[in-house]
Amino acid sequence: MTSHKSVPSVSVNYATNGSAKKSNELGMRVMQERAQLDIQIKDRFGQPVVPREWFLVPLFVIDELVEKIKDGTISDYEYDPKTACLKQGG
Repeated sequence: MTSHKSVPSVSVNYATNGSAKKSNELGMRVMQERAQLDIQIKDRFGQPVVPREWFLVPLFVIDELVEKIKDGTISDYEYDPKTACLKQGG
């Protein structure tokens, strides 16, 4: 018998202003890579899977990222996973 553990997750929706940009254009890819969760799990067939779109970032940092995207200053910041915060100088 296998034991199943649930993984908590958060999904947040933000209002947009009608402009759409790719994450690479916003400098988000580097931040995502720094926060990517390094984990291997088994799928429903028992095969190992390494999720690439799972990130370990506090919700307040995501809120701050959204504000930086909205005001156009996101490229001035980088995510520091050791302190779990945005730092200017990105």
